[in-house]
Amino acid sequence: MLYIHGGGYVAGSPKTHKHLLARLARLTQLEVCAPDYRKAPEHPFPAAFEDTLAAYKGLFVHGYRPENIVIGGDSAGGGLALALLAHLNTQGVVPKAVFAFSPFTDATFSGASLVRNTDLDPMLPPERQDLITDWYLAGNPPADPRVSPIFAPWTSPLPPVFLQASEHEILTDDSVRMAEVLRAAGGHVTLDIWPDVPHVWVFFTRVLPEAKEALGRVAKFVNDQFVEPIDKR
Repeated sequence: MLYIHGGGYVAGSPKTHKHLLARLARLTQLEVCAPDYRKAPEHPFPAAFEDTLAAYKGLFVHGYRPENIVIGGDSAGGGLALALLAHLNTQGVVPKAVFAFSPFTDATFSGASLVRNTDLDPMLPPERQDLITDWYLAGNPPADPRVSPIFAPWTSPLPPVFLQASEHEILTDDSVRMAEVLRAAGGHVTLDIWPDVPHVWVFFTRVLPEAKEALGRVAKFVNDQFVEPIDKR
């Protein structure tokens, strides 16, 4: 599993996510690779994407092939996971599966939930868009698929994708619209929308029962990809 941590491109590391990574490893019985990609403002776009792609390619050195790799991430890391998938899609490469917790998929900030859920999201204040616009994008086009995978030219074939988000976060529509785009391209997408939970609530498995259940759903999705179909002929 290649897991890309969140943090708005300016914060976070594999260490901040180690308890989540440990739970994912335990639930899926997969080895987890979590790159410590470069952060803004010292390293603006496309540094995070380049490091994500380098980490993916580095797995080949250890004998892994696309059909053996699950890609996942949360928030900005979820967006990077989907941006990586978009890049692979242009090359006709299909990984085993992709999942994302509350992914950030649209750096143009055109999703309606950004306004609709302004007063409902306790985690992400919309006024901090400048962290991404000014620090990470630093004048680069916000619709570039390497930061906004929702605008990528998606085509078949695509791997199974699982998107999980809160009904009350400002990034709800980043997942809803991403699912619509992937389905329109022929992809099979599971969209798991939850009420009354915060952004990336799976991060809080120690205190939220909903987090444990939500993480379990994603783990089941991952595990199901490795179950060989029964030949009934």
